[in-house]
Amino acid sequence: MVRFGVIGLGFMGRTHLASLAAHEGAEVVSVHDVEAERLAGPLTPGGGNIETASGAWDASSVRRCERLEEVLDDPGVDAVVVATPSHLHADLSCAALAAGKHVFCEKPMALTVADCDRMLAAAKAAGRQLMIGHCIRFWGEYAQAARIARSGQYGALKSLTLTRYGSIPGFGARNWFHDPAKSGAAVLDLHIHDVDYALFVLGAPAAVRARGVPGPAGGYHLVVAELDYGPEGPVVSAEGGWLPGEVPFQMEFRMCLEKATVLYKLRTDGPKGRLYVAGESDPRALPESNAYAAEIDHFIGCVAGGRPSTIVPPGSSRDSVAVAIAETESIRTGRAVEIH
Repeated sequence: MVRFGVIGLGFMGRTHLASLAAHEGAEVVSVHDVEAERLAGPLTPGGGNIETASGAWDASSVRRCERLEEVLDDPGVDAVVVATPSHLHADLSCAALAAGKHVFCEKPMALTVADCDRMLAAAKAAGRQLMIGHCIRFWGEYAQAARIARSGQYGALKSLTLTRYGSIPGFGARNWFHDPAKSGAAVLDLHIHDVDYALFVLGAPAAVRARGVPGPAGGYHLVVAELDYGPEGPVVSAEGGWLPGEVPFQMEFRMCLEKATVLYKLRTDGPKGRLYVAGESDPRALPESNAYAAEIDHFIGCVAGGRPSTIVPPGSSRDSVAVAIAETESIRTGRAVEIH
């Protein structure tokens, strides 16, 4: 049994609470949030781009901690979930690791590569597991497409196009998403999902070139990026961000292989997405799955087995941040940026 403390009760913190509450190998010991209303309110999920179902669970034994130290200093807590505003990820993760806790931290890993490196060093020094919540690596259709590409059954991957859009976030009483110093704007908050997926399938590119639209408070709300995998590599592009007005969230990809095309599209106002493989008579209806539950299950297995994640190695999350930051530099300078 892995005993958890959850830091941050926004929509993702509460989503992870639901996954932990349903897991036979986990126990939620304590929660912490700086907002008194959240700390006193119901511990149920909701409020994000994609709603998650949750069954009723008895949270009466969960300690609601006003001070962070109540969670980190508790020897009865084995691991913590860090689901706070992004600019706090590095400091809170490092503090938890130094306190001897394993850490599951929401994406992005951090807002700078230096902070990512600090988190990696803290995990190594503490001898504890660190995993970042890149849920798309566990998303059924995305995971299946990655397996298809790696299998070689349809030949080499020739192109990959990734798209992700949603309304400008309006979550929470203090909307930290609108401050690029806290969220990294859409590039590091939303678009990084597709950056990370490209790296999951193909590894880091040699360079990136991007254009973008700035937000009213700075940062970039929209980005169109080309990831350069060399003259012999596939053509890879990723676009997305926050759109003005009330628009449905959508994500999709098009994966062109030598002998097939793999397609997927999800809109929150439309039918459930299906994975299409050209040449097959019917779309692939994959078994119902919950990527948030799957990533938590994987993390618990890593903690129990004393091994780092093989699906989301923490170094790979650092590389995703580095590529996303390189995209913002390319937007700013108008030039391609090499990835080192």
